[in-house]
Amino acid sequence: MIRGNIVAILRKLQYRIQVSSKDDPERENAVRLRDRLLEKYGLRLEDIQEARKVYVLDKLTAEAASVARHVIKKKLDIEVGCGEPYNYAQYVMAPKTSQYNRSIEIALTEDEHAKLWPVLTSVLNMYKRERAKLEARIKEEIKSRRAAFDYMFYKQADILWPSNGESSGKEPGFDLRDAIRAANELDGLVFPELHIKEERRMIGGPSATE
Repeated sequence: MIRGNIVAILRKLQYRIQVSSKDDPERENAVRLRDRLLEKYGLRLEDIQEARKVYVLDKLTAEAASVARHVIKKKLDIEVGCGEPYNYAQYVMAPKTSQYNRSIEIALTEDEHAKLWPVLTSVLNMYKRERAKLEARIKEEIKSRRAAFDYMFYKQADILWPSNGESSGKEPGFDLRDAIRAANELDGLVFPELHIKEERRMIGGPSATE
């Protein structure tokens, strides 16, 4: 039991040594303490090393990869490129044929994986789901704003007729908020009625008075 406790302490000490900067003045003291404890209890460095397995998250967008990095930073306090013992790295596939071109690799112990992976995958799935909802809303908002802008442009230019926005019995394709926004955006725009009349005359179309 004592040996098990010492191994646990040494593993925590070794972890702090591995993640500490070589410039950290406390790192040398920690190394000396580790070595004294190893010698005292007849242990080798290999005896306190935990087995690690490389886990991969792939087919990530740049945004999803950023979410994953934030979770890993929060849970393990490490960053990409930290080296041993995690060998934590991010890759971008080339050539860039898809937005799902990021992958993350990280070496974890069984205990670290059990604590990190459920949280990481859950947060990523939640992000993907909510981001998809947002993109769908943005798409509809863009469609509505474009329809409202076209309608108000036709109306203010006095060129509105059924085929471009005023057919009876048909939904306009935009809401009142977007119509007001479009009207404000077009406010003060002076339409070149004389220019339109001249173009009609040149192409032989009906004059404005006909």
